[in-house]
Amino acid sequence: MVGWDGVGFEVPSNPNHSMVLSWTPTLFTWGGVAGAGVIWITDWKLVLQYVPYIGGKYKTED
Repeated sequence: MVGWDGVGFEVPSNPNHSMVLSWTPTLFTWGGVAGAGVIWITDWKLVLQYVPYIGGKYKTED
């Protein structure tokens, strides 16, 4: 590869870059599992009251 000054140089490859790319789908999956776990541990009603069709089940007459 030719640099800005016309001198050839090699860009060093970062070994962590390929590792991060290979772990990205796994990290997103575990993030989704953790998010679902937090919703399950807290209260489904707290979250699902804002979902349009399902939220009608949780309306109360105050």
